[in-house]
Amino acid sequence: MVLLLVLFLPAVAQGATDILGLETMPSVLVRRGPYLLAALAAGGLVVMLWRLRRAPGIEMTPSGIHGIRGVGPVHWRWDEVGEITVEPGRVARLGLAHAEGSPVFAVPFLMLGSDPQRAAALLRFYKDNPTERPLLAEGGAEAVRRANDVLRARQDAKG
Repeated sequence: MVLLLVLFLPAVAQGATDILGLETMPSVLVRRGPYLLAALAAGGLVVMLWRLRRAPGIEMTPSGIHGIRGVGPVHWRWDEVGEITVEPGRVARLGLAHAEGSPVFAVPFLMLGSDPQRAAALLRFYKDNPTERPLLAEGGAEAVRRANDVLRARQDAKG
């Protein structure tokens, strides 16, 4: 983003030179090149802002999962969701596999907007418990609270 803004500076300098009537080299490239850079920067800025319209993370609905900005579009029904893993590394990634084997997404923490372990637990819970999915239509807080309560109760029962 900063680089795109820096690309506007030559156009500002050339604009000031043109307005003030200062002498410059007679080359078309020197006189119009900065404006071309500014146009490219404006295009890049529009693309960046367009991509920001979708929040990071995965949207879970009663019918399936949607989203993942920056990784690729995902619109899978729950029966299409395959293995859900957390891939270790310098930056943990949420691994999502399609039930038919392909494609596989590795979603980094920054694109997920949440802890990959927590996201994986929620995804697994709603994948494995179809009767709980209607809660996803009511909103995030209630759906997360319900999943946490059930998972905590299971953990307490085990140990």
